[in-house]
Amino acid sequence: MLTGLGSLIGNVGTFLSSQSTAAASELLAQGDQTAAASYNKAANIAVQNVGIEGMSTAIQQAQLNRKIYQTVSSQTAASGANNLGGGSAGDLMRESFQQGALAQTLVTTQGDIQKNAFEEQATAYQGMAGSANAAAAAAVQQANAQQTSGLFGLLGGLVSFVGGLF
Repeated sequence: MLTGLGSLIGNVGTFLSSQSTAAASELLAQGDQTAAASYNKAANIAVQNVGIEGMSTAIQQAQLNRKIYQTVSSQTAASGANNLGGGSAGDLMRESFQQGALAQTLVTTQGDIQKNAFEEQATAYQGMAGSANAAAAAAVQQANAQQTSGLFGLLGGLVSFVGGLF
């Protein structure tokens, strides 16, 4: 009878230990879920930055177009006022258009590079969120298994104890 009682007490201890471990796993799952939510938020911000960078690039291109127009218009007015045609006046205007085209290409390229960086960042955060969600799900599953194991251990101890009484 004492053996059965000792076994029951041991199984109760195992049960309590399982429940404590299960509670710790549930806390880990909550932490992973919080991390996943933060990663998702960061990913959303990075996606918004892609759009903002697109708008910034468009604004820079509009400013550049205006500057090119002002430069070429000033050159045209100056050559007209001085009765100059073709030759060096035409060369200056051509060069201004070329410089403007190069500047526009640079602005577009820099904008595309920045958008790609934000998209890469969003993808990385989405991957980290998926990993954290998977870890949370695994921790919840582990907690459930620990609770079930503890219950079966306690049930086995009770059956052993009751069986020892008869």
